[in-house]
Amino acid sequence: MSSRKRQQKVAREVPSDRVRIKSTLGQGSHSDPHQPQSLRDLSVSLDRLGQSEMARGRLDAASNAYSESLSIRRGLSDPHQPHSLRDLSLSLEPETAAESCAKSTLGQG
Repeated sequence: MSSRKRQQKVAREVPSDRVRIKSTLGQGSHSDPHQPQSLRDLSVSLDRLGQSEMARGRLDAASNAYSESLSIRRGLSDPHQPHSLRDLSLSLEPETAAESCAKSTLGQG
């Protein structure tokens, strides 16, 4: 399979991965997609999806996944819950890395 065809195949798979992650989290008997733990699990999954996209060189997709994860973790952050602040701080690092890579690839960095 040519590199171009492989990239097109991956591009088609990524949105389905995101949908699958969200639907899987919503199917568990103890999972409510609006509960903090379910949202945290979703943010972790999106972060891992971002890592996968970054490894594939798909910087825009990585940045989108990281941004979505960061948005969820910002919504969950609570100054009285140290673990939520730690999760938020961990989400900031990959998002910054993805943006830096995208800029350097485009010659803007």
